[in-house]
Amino acid sequence: MKNKHLQCYRAACRWLGWATLVVVCLQLLLFLVSWLIAATAPELMVRSLLSAEGIRWFVGHFMTNLQSPLLVWLLLMSIAGGAFDSALKAHRQSPSAYALHIVVIQLLTIVTLVLLLTIVPHALLLSVTGNLFPSSFSDGLIAILCFTVTLCSLTYCVASRHVTSVGDAYSVLCSGVRWFAVVVPLFVVSSQLYYSFMFVLR
Repeated sequence: MKNKHLQCYRAACRWLGWATLVVVCLQLLLFLVSWLIAATAPELMVRSLLSAEGIRWFVGHFMTNLQSPLLVWLLLMSIAGGAFDSALKAHRQSPSAYALHIVVIQLLTIVTLVLLLTIVPHALLLSVTGNLFPSSFSDGLIAILCFTVTLCSLTYCVASRHVTSVGDAYSVLCSGVRWFAVVVPLFVVSSQLYYSFMFVLR
């Protein structure tokens, strides 16, 4: 099983590496094309990334461009996915009806709490106008789902005795981050390409 996971990991790195290289090439091409269009057809109002303004923008907004909710969602989903995968492995090795019952009770409790915070009149997670979308609930929906999956998965691992220490529990939480790390370089260059394209056309 370890060899299979290692092969999948290496294959993912290979494909994502090529995808990252393609995006980097597109970024360099955008630098050149934006400069050529701005120099030869100024009436198109295209901004050049190789101008003083463009270089200042690219360097000054590099970090800002990465501050996207998508990055946080990917991180939370990787933690939840790793915990869920650990719970599935634990269940396959030795299914535990006791642990499953605890998880079901826990899940029903979380669902009940969320419903109390969203469907009753003047619920705390509704918007000022009483709407569910958009509201605090919709803004935090991904976080709520990831927290629920992570907590229930970790609970199953603990209740089934596959996790017996704080260190083991922390290792479960970190297990999915390895896969998240694989997509980080591609996310960084893709974000810069997207916002660079928006800068050129704005």
